[in-house]
Formats: sequence, structure tokens, C-alpha cells
Amino acid sequence: MKQCLPHKRRDTTSLLTRIVRPSRRIEESLSENTILELNDIFLTRGIHAMTAYSVEEGRNLIYAVLASLKCFHTIACVTLATLPLEPSIYACAAVASVNIEEFFVERPYFDFLWIESTQTLEQAPWFADFKTCLLDQHLDQEMPILVVSYDHD
Repeated sequence: MKQCLPHKRRDTTSLLTRIVRPSRRIEESLSENTILELNDIFLTRGIHAMTAYSVEEGRNLIYAVLASLKCFHTIACVTLATLPLEPSIYACAAVASVNIEEFFVERPYFDFLWIESTQTLEQAPWFADFKTCLLDQHLDQEMPILVVSYDHD
């Protein structure tokens, strides 16, 4: 495994901006075309962005798409939102905030990762190091990574 150096800070915001496709705003009613686009996003390696109205709406959509695809076995979510995740989802913010290296040792078991980009998470002291490690480890080349932002978090 490559060494991940959290102390070596980079401007991860601009790095993620270069990698991520433009954010896709998701509305409540989904057209057939939107459903196909979401399937493509969820099945394509790389970092993808999506904007939803709220954490609850965003998660409901993510859960629905994941359930319909039935191809992911170990799903991880980086979140500091208070709304509990479904039991089958690995909540990795607690691990990453204490030991980023431990998260990246466990990551080969994940086949899908989503990051709930709330203001609280973006301000967490460990999150900049997490984003740096995510890019240094080239996780975007191994699995789909969905960065979800919310209008109301």
C-alpha cells in the first residue's frame, strides 16, 4: 500500500474540482433519462458529484439506486450527519477521524463510497487529510465515489 501522508497538505478542493464531473441536481420526480444517468454514475469508477435538497432526500435516492443495482456488497459512507445510516452501510467517519490510515487499510473491501459533503464535514479538522489520502491512494480509479452536497444540511 502506498504511504499516505496526512501532514503533507495540498489544496484538495481544486484537485477534486478537476476530477469531478459537474454536479448533477436531483429533483424529486425522476425522468427515465435521469434514472439512466444515475445508474451510469453509480456504476462508473471515478469521483462524481450530486446535489440534493436534504440529507434525507439524498440518502433515500442513494438507497433506492443502490438497491435497484444489486451489485455492491460493501458500501461505505463518510458523513457527520446525525441521521443514522442503514445498518448495511459502513459509517467510516468515526474511523477516519481517529485513524485515517486504518480507513485506507480497510478500503479494499469497499466497492462503493459516498461522501456527504455537509458544512460540518468540510470543517472537520481531519477531512482535508482524508481527501488528500483519497486522491493519493487513487481510490477514484478503483470504485465509484459519490460526493453529495445538500441545499439544506
